[in-house]
Amino acid sequence: MRILRTAALSLAALVLCATGTAAAASGTGASGVGTAACTGEISLTQTFTQASYTPGQSATVDLTVVNCTSQTLTTHLIPYGRFIDSANNIAAGCPAIDPIELTVTFAPNATYTNSFGYTVFPTCTAISFQAVDTFSDATTGAQLAQGTASVPIVQSTPPASCHVAFTVQSEWQGGFVASLAITDKGPLAINGWTLGFTFGGDQKIGTVWGATGSQSGRSVTLVNLPWDATIASGATLTGVGMTGTWSTSDAAPSGFTLNGMACA
Repeated sequence: MRILRTAALSLAALVLCATGTAAAASGTGASGVGTAACTGEISLTQTFTQASYTPGQSATVDLTVVNCTSQTLTTHLIPYGRFIDSANNIAAGCPAIDPIELTVTFAPNATYTNSFGYTVFPTCTAISFQAVDTFSDATTGAQLAQGTASVPIVQSTPPASCHVAFTVQSEWQGGFVASLAITDKGPLAINGWTLGFTFGGDQKIGTVWGATGSQSGRSVTLVNLPWDATIASGATLTGVGMTGTWSTSDAAPSGFTLNGMACA
């Protein structure tokens, strides 16, 4: 997904939250804004308004820039951002934001402030957002300053799209009979399923019905049969079960997954 930002800045991906004016600077910064240390021609600081964000929120970065000279400066500001995954790439479900160019004119020793908001889409899988703001000379194109700031994006755990009930129907020293019920809690039907779980003790599966079964260590894998491959959305599949043996422990299984996704 790519978002092209226009000079009107009307898209949800980028919202100018302040007027972006350059005012005369003082020792404590204009209008109470913290002063960027003056080095070079202009000096830039930027901070996010929150320590972290979650999908669905807007990540807002505050920008403070000081003209460190006694001359009027006409500059081009290019603000943009990147939603980053663990491999430092654009994360799935997040927009690739095309930068725009704004013209900012500084009076001598003036301070420029602005705020930029970037929407973190609900489907965005990024682990962090990086905001970059670059100022360059409007005449020569030479870069005068660049600021980069990053903030973590906290991904909430989605609700499980399936539920598995493992019920021990009978148990005796060294053996058991159990049934399983699989509920599709997602919006779509499941067409073909592989159920995985881990025994809590030293159980070994014996006869399996309603599925084909295999075991490696404590990990068990059950695969549908042709007649029970489909589970409608909201429906519960029964008729799956097994016999098994154990020596020292028949502790309950855990870690249920369906087609690789965790189940409740």
